[in-house]
Amino acid sequence: MNAIDTYFKLSDTAGSNRDDFNNLIALFDPNGTIEPANGPSFTGRQEITNFFHRFFEKNIKLRHVWITKEQEGSYKTTWAVAGLRKDGHVVSLEGTDYAKLNKDGLISHLKVVING
Repeated sequence: MNAIDTYFKLSDTAGSNRDDFNNLIALFDPNGTIEPANGPSFTGRQEITNFFHRFFEKNIKLRHVWITKEQEGSYKTTWAVAGLRKDGHVVSLEGTDYAKLNKDGLISHLKVVING
């Protein structure tokens, strides 16, 4: 399983399991970047950690389904997610993530695009 598939798997449990949260963060290159669909980019392990802390404070339960395809050294993942927000609202989204891995197989860049 590559880092992208592991990222999606851990995204379902990292909000409630500290080990899974730490393993999720460890999938990123120390100088990696994440571009969320809404808002600024975050670069470096500390910024990425802070981003995910905020993300999982807001989204308390998630369930992803996804398909990952490698394309010319990059990865394209088509996904859908259903979730429960801290405020009690149920959400569903679908989109595509575009990722690059470094030579060690860690995520060096991740861009999230939400459909619609």
